[in-house]
Formats: sequence, structure tokens, C-alpha cells
Amino acid sequence: MRRMPSMSCAGIICGLMLLSSTKVMGLPTTVFVYNKKPDADLNTFDSNALGFILQELGLLDANGKPNIPEAQKIKDPNTGAVIGYKSADGTKEAYDVNSSATTDEAWKQVANGGMLHIIKHGAFLLGVPDFEGGGITLDGDNVFDGFKPAGGAGAGTGAGYDNGPGRPSGPYPLTPRPGANIRLNLNGCWTSKDPDGAGPVTPVTATGGSVPGVGVTTGHPGVVNVNVAVGLSGGTQPQHDEAKKRLRDEARAKGFPPKPTDGSPRRATTDDDVVAWVKDLPVESRYDTVQKIVDAGNPPTVRLVLTYSKLEKAAPPAPRRIQQPHQIPPTGGDLGFDYENGEPPELIAASLHVPPGALARPGIFLISMHGQLPSPPSSRMLASGAFLFRVVNGDPVQAPIEMSFGVYAPFSDVSILWFDPQQSLWRNPIGSVTFNGQVVTISSSETGLYAAFVPLSPVPALSTWAAAVLALLLALTGATLAARAARRRSA
Repeated sequence: MRRMPSMSCAGIICGLMLLSSTKVMGLPTTVFVYNKKPDADLNTFDSNALGFILQELGLLDANGKPNIPEAQKIKDPNTGAVIGYKSADGTKEAYDVNSSATTDEAWKQVANGGMLHIIKHGAFLLGVPDFEGGGITLDGDNVFDGFKPAGGAGAGTGAGYDNGPGRPSGPYPLTPRPGANIRLNLNGCWTSKDPDGAGPVTPVTATGGSVPGVGVTTGHPGVVNVNVAVGLSGGTQPQHDEAKKRLRDEARAKGFPPKPTDGSPRRATTDDDVVAWVKDLPVESRYDTVQKIVDAGNPPTVRLVLTYSKLEKAAPPAPRRIQQPHQIPPTGGDLGFDYENGEPPELIAASLHVPPGALARPGIFLISMHGQLPSPPSSRMLASGAFLFRVVNGDPVQAPIEMSFGVYAPFSDVSILWFDPQQSLWRNPIGSVTFNGQVVTISSSETGLYAAFVPLSPVPALSTWAAAVLALLLALTGATLAARAARRRSA
């Protein structure tokens, strides 16, 4: 029986084309792959992924409204159609692979040592039981069984997704780029999940390493969400209250929340329903649509603020889900740490990337979650896990390495600090700090204890589970956390 993906497919890539893009400083270090959905086929994941990408490329104004100069649009040289966007400094680009652009072309645009960041759906098959994972949607919304080298052999995940007659199936072919050391970051549902446990099908992340040029592949064990926060600025509190009422009335008129199917009364519309309605609007016209309702024909005083975010819950590629020491050679390598907390479990993760040349001799690295946290800096509170990055066999680090972990607050409010054991105080890291969504990466030769902090007042809007996790970190020791994680793994 043919296995069909559960999602609909729209659009077919008609041929390979050279991407038209003027570079400012060579190839970009980060390239995004996404879907542009037509207005008649709205999809909250794809729409908010585009909003998130525009925010990352600096193409939204301070209030979250798209502001895209012509010079930052990437166009098909043959048709003039917009197929992507680029940042003003040329370090980031994004390609819509439901256009004439392809994932392979985007892959070839990434500078050596950079990242291909694919924000696309994972795949599942409807059945008994449902079959989650083993596939990812790429060009033309076709589902592929992971990756293989273009022109080479490879079975991919072995899931056997079939897109139907005349459409491509099997593993997606990426052009080999030996030595490129590019991070393949798969932001789709179940991309790091092994869909059949001990069976023959493998996670999508496990196939990335078969392509020369892929340094490490990260993905997600469960469902991925891209979110937008709806806020207001300016005006008075009564004006804010009136604007919120108008937005709730409009969301209700548009069907949020939906009427119960069992005939019970429809519940009141909440601010969360407003967000659900906003998520369903096209990104390009979203801001103006909502601001018009806020204004309601009056001179604009209260201004809409839209902020996009995506909580990275990256899991290292199988079988590296470990809490034990790991040896990394002078040629470089990666190490991952993850811990599941709560029911249903949420994944708290950190990773370490050692580029070639950072070590004079093999280093034995360890990542652990530090429970007995030193006193936070004055007037600050924890906004992440506290992760201890260690070199167990001395200190062979002679060039910057990359240490990454998730942060549970808007990055504009966050301070990333390193605990100086000599001075017994928190201070700024020695090296660079960058954000990719809700993941922070510290590039430094200084290992040790790192964490994110935010001001005590105003208290950041942390999610319920994140607040519980942070309380847990302060209450338990690192050894206890490791023991609990080990028990979960063996269960």
C-alpha cells in the first residue's frame, strides 16, 4: 500500500535556477528555508515562520510591521518573482522553496562553517498507531525521507513517504560540499524522533551526516511551534482596554474560539483567542489589518506591537543523547545534552560545537545542568537553565568554541553571563554572544558555567513550564538532575 503524507502538497518546482542575490561580504553565514503560502491556503506555522525569519533578517520595523526594501528582495532572474529575502549586511538570506528556489540551491548559498536553518513541516502518517517522524517537507511541499548526497547512494530514513505519481520521493539529494562543516538545523516536527523505536526507520537528523559538508544535524523530538506575541504601546490604560475589547470582538466575529460541536455554549473570547486569530492572518498584511481595528477610525494613539519567537528545543543527532564525557579530536566535533521535565515532557537542551583547530590535543568534554547555582547578580533572576561546559582533561582549548542553550525570555531583556570562579562573581563572557530565535550561542575559549538572566522588575512573561523548570534548577543539584535523566532514559 502506498504511504501518503498527512499534509496537503501545493506547488511544484519546475526546474533548477541560479539564485539572484547580490552579496555584500561573500556567502551568508545563515540561510533559512521556508514556505510562502498563498492567502487562500493559510497555515499558521508557515505564516509565523515567515514572520520570524523577517524579524531575524531585520525586515520588520520596531513594532513588527514588514519593511522590506527592494534591494533586500531576492528575485528569480528569469521571471522577476520574489523568491526570498536577505539582511542588509548580507550575512543572512532566506528562500521560499515553494517558488523556483530549491533547498539544494539554498544549501549551496551557505558559507563554510555556517547554518542552513530549515523551518518546514516534519511529516507523519495516519494509521494505527500514527507514525510520527522519518520525513521532512521541502521543495514544493513534497515529503522526503531525510537526506542523501546528490549523485550518490543512500536510503535516507527508510520511512517510504510517497508523494504520488510524477512527484519526487525518497531522500532529498544535497550537493556534496566536502569540508564545509555546515550545521543543518531542522525546525520541523519530529525531525529528531525515531518513529519506530528499535525498528529499521531512522530519524531525519540521523541522515544529515551522510552528506559531505554537513557538520552536525539538529532537530526536534516533538511538535514545533512558531509564535507571535500581540502587544500594545502608547496611549492610556483606558485606550488599551478599549483596543483589546475591539480585538476580542473581531476575533470572535472571525470564529475564535470556534463553536463547540456538542451544542454547548460558546465560551468567551480571550486574549489568547486574539493571538490565534492574528496567527491565521497573512504576514504581509497582518500588521495593517490589526492596527486598523485598534484605531477603529480614530487618530492612531495606541500602536500595535508584534513580536515573533520560536523556542528552540534542539536535540543532538542520534545516538548522542548523552550526559557522559565525550572525547572530541583536534579535527573538531559536537556534544549535546538534553533533559526532559514534566508531563508531557519538555526538552531542555544545550550543545557544544568545537571547530577544527580549537584543540591542540583531544579534549574530553562534559555538559551538565548546574543545580546549586551561585547567587544571581543583583536584581536579576534566572531565565534559562544553568549549564556547565567543562573540559575534563585539563584545558586544551586554544581557539573559540560554540556553547549553545535555550533562553525563556525575549532576548532584548536578557543578559548572558559567565561565572568567574576566581572572582566568585557573574560577568560578561569573554567572546561573542549571538541569538538565533530563543537559542543563545557563546563563542569563547572560556568554558565554565553560563546562564541567562533578566531584571527582577518587570518580571518577564515566562511560560508556566519554563518557570517550573527554573524553580527546579534552583532546588536540585546537578547530580540529582543527571540521575533523574538517566532513570527516564532507562524507563
